[in-house]
Amino acid sequence: PVPSRGAREAAAMASGIPGDHMSKATVGAPPGTSQVRIGRLELECGRVIEDAVLAASTYGTLNAAGTNAVIVGHSLTSDSHVHQWWSKLLSATGTGSDGSHAEAPGHGKCLDTRRFFVVCFNYLGSCYGSSSPLTEGGFAAFPVPVTMRDQARAMLRAARMLGVNQVALAIGGSMGAMLALEIGLEGGPTMVRSVCAVAGCARHTDWATGHSEVQRRAIFADPLWRGGAYPADSPPREGLGLARMAAMLTYRTAASFESKFARQGAHRPCPSELEAQAGDWSTSARGTAPDGASVDTTGGIAQAPPARKPRAGAVAADARTGSPEPTPARTAGQGASGVSLPYWSVESYLHHQGGKFPARFDPGCYVALTYTLDTHDVGRGRGGVEAALARLEVPLLVVGVDSDGLYPLGLQQRMARAARFSTLAVLSSPHGHDGFLVEIDRLNEVIVEWMSASGPRSRL
Repeated sequence: PVPSRGAREAAAMASGIPGDHMSKATVGAPPGTSQVRIGRLELECGRVIEDAVLAASTYGTLNAAGTNAVIVGHSLTSDSHVHQWWSKLLSATGTGSDGSHAEAPGHGKCLDTRRFFVVCFNYLGSCYGSSSPLTEGGFAAFPVPVTMRDQARAMLRAARMLGVNQVALAIGGSMGAMLALEIGLEGGPTMVRSVCAVAGCARHTDWATGHSEVQRRAIFADPLWRGGAYPADSPPREGLGLARMAAMLTYRTAASFESKFARQGAHRPCPSELEAQAGDWSTSARGTAPDGASVDTTGGIAQAPPARKPRAGAVAADARTGSPEPTPARTAGQGASGVSLPYWSVESYLHHQGGKFPARFDPGCYVALTYTLDTHDVGRGRGGVEAALARLEVPLLVVGVDSDGLYPLGLQQRMARAARFSTLAVLSSPHGHDGFLVEIDRLNEVIVEWMSASGPRSRL
């Protein structure tokens, strides 16, 4: 018998919640990327990046006419290595220590490198090889915001410098979907032949912007932020980790958390375990404790062991003067009265995600990119969202995730209604927004079907 949709979703949720799709990344340009220098870039905010650089990963070969390019937009904290996060869409997978890619069969893959020259550019402001606060003298010196439209213009310029005369497809998920829309509108039908926007929106919502601001404030509240003028060897890791913890909740669903964690107690890892996996992330957010904590898998309360002393040099602002002063940082798991508190599996999961994230991302870059997201509005200066989408004169595939709480399905439905040559597809997933990274096989099927059946006007 075929399991019901409810049974399939329950099994999927019980099998585990997806973790970090970029677990192998570190700050800096990934091995195998190239850098495209696009020169002086004037931004919508009126500021300038004098010698703008975009890191790029490429797959396949550009044809003699320069017309078989596919530009892929990545998500907020990804790098340009498509094979790391959308490998099942791409016919080039795997990477060696030198960044080389092993070819895999292209049959049935929407990003078939036998047909297409696939290129992904890292965003301006990101910490993976493009111009960013890390390359421009710090956050205070980097122009903020770099809008999504700025990003699209920069990437179209970079594509032309690579010899691209026409983009067969602009595609992306989440933040990458917003980029794909702007590339389609900025490039126009003579430059861009089709667009695919997955789990994105035409205009960043107040709901999503609110989440961005909470995450930024977590970073700003870290005393090591220093107005963005922090030294490279002492970034505000704790603030960035807390921002990541908050973000992880927006990428999932309440149902997936309930099914996975089921109010189970968790082992509270010892300091050496956490320091090995996360570096010097503040113990106050890790919830560290000595060995010996028990695991309660029956759903009962796991008592936290006594708190250990804070790391050396922990500081907090004096409430009256705002000046830093040494203070005992209360460890998670111990209340103000010193009474041990429960420690749940969901806390352990979030502490793990927040603890390892600062090893692969920069706080100033995170702030800059969330501001980029918040500027997104295809209707700005184009008569509104519906008018702008109506100007998109090429086939558009809009893909939504039915459980997405960050960019709900209604946003994709609105896009599909407004665009004249649109197709709407819905992915069924219990995992929320990150369904676009999890339901890869189905996503590939949807895109391949659209590419094959959308007619001579849009055939790729």
